[in-house]
Amino acid sequence: MKRYRVNKKRLIFVVLLFVAVLFITGFAVDVVRFPESYFSTWRYQLQCDIADGDKVAVEYYETTYIANNRELFKCN
Repeated sequence: MKRYRVNKKRLIFVVLLFVAVLFITGFAVDVVRFPESYFSTWRYQLQCDIADGDKVAVEYYETTYIANNRELFKCN
């Protein structure tokens, strides 16, 4: 009976590729869920809309960020 040999370089490559794909996918999902955390112009626009009293922006901020315990704006 012939013994099966594992190609260690290929195994390491596959494991590292799998980890990289998981990391990139997780980052992409986070960017889609919380875009204002990554794009400063979108964050600034949301902050201006909230300061102007836009009810839709306030509701969006509460349901997206406050409900998920994410801090978007620093309070001084």
